[in-house]
Amino acid sequence: MSKKYFTATVLFLVSLLVQIKFFSNIQFSLSTISDIVTFLSILFGFYVTSLAIFVTSKYVSSLYEIVDRNNKGVTLLDTLTNNYKFGLILTLLSLMYFIGVQFFIPLQQSTLSLGDGIFYPLIGFLVLDFVYCFAMLSDLIKIIIQEGKSRAV
Repeated sequence: MSKKYFTATVLFLVSLLVQIKFFSNIQFSLSTISDIVTFLSILFGFYVTSLAIFVTSKYVSSLYEIVDRNNKGVTLLDTLTNNYKFGLILTLLSLMYFIGVQFFIPLQQSTLSLGDGIFYPLIGFLVLDFVYCFAMLSDLIKIIIQEGKSRAV
């Protein structure tokens, strides 16, 4: 198992345990799930838009020539695209989970609890989405800075 998948699994499991141990009594409304779906949809749009920025960047093409020092078998461009692919898949899985949850919650139920079994993955998915969104934002900022440097020369 690669380091990325191992880290994601550990984060998810730790989030799950923390939710069960400390946050199972927290109540929230049904509209919160809709808000989370909206947020994840915007996050998915961010991923797609930032990939479009990468495609137009001259700096990204130079990443194809640099070998990743953490994984000698691939280039930095391969690593970058794999990270984005993982983020996109994670966001899609989260969206599928939250949309699926909406189908199983009775509309007349106004208050929900994090202690309900169906909501155990909730915090885990949100933590993973935030962590990988932050990582992708960091990559995007680095590429924008490098692109600016290359155009200034």
